[in-house]
Amino acid sequence: MTHDGSDDPRPAPAHLSADVAVVGGGPVGCTAALAFARAGARVCLIDARANSPRLGGEWLHPTGAGVLADLGVDFTRDRIPHAGGRGFAIFPKGSEPIVLPYVGGERGVGCQHHLIVEAIQQVVARTPAVTVLPGCRVTEVRRGRLTAVTSDRARAVEVAADLVVGADGRQSVVRQALGHDGGTRPVSY
Repeated sequence: MTHDGSDDPRPAPAHLSADVAVVGGGPVGCTAALAFARAGARVCLIDARANSPRLGGEWLHPTGAGVLADLGVDFTRDRIPHAGGRGFAIFPKGSEPIVLPYVGGERGVGCQHHLIVEAIQQVVARTPAVTVLPGCRVTEVRRGRLTAVTSDRARAVEVAADLVVGADGRQSVVRQALGHDGGTRPVSY
């Protein structure tokens, strides 16, 4: 018998309390966790795919690069391979390039996706108000509470939170809990 009288061999869930639970540890989830922590909230960040490989690059416009800098991500200081840019150039077929510089000499940043995620996750790890549950997948969302389990399903964590933020992609368990049918339409690549 287990803690609840069933034959389930899994251990009793651990309990955690936070003001905000953020589901998804990618750029959006980490940025949300940092913003809530800086506003004084105790945050629990649940990341199902810690260090998930993804082939892709990102171009961050000056505003996005500035947000990351404000959160403590410094590409140069942290020696994150990146390229800076002062704008865009469009190369229409058969015509001269059209140069579109950023206003005021601002700079954008180009970097591999996984390096940006790792850099933001390092800042999250240094933030005392954020508890990270790496390698945990949310299996249930209820009002004011969610359940996360480890990838091997050996451990469950019950998280009580006043606010649950879903930043876990198109197949989000948070979206499903809110009744969203999961249908999405990409607007950009």
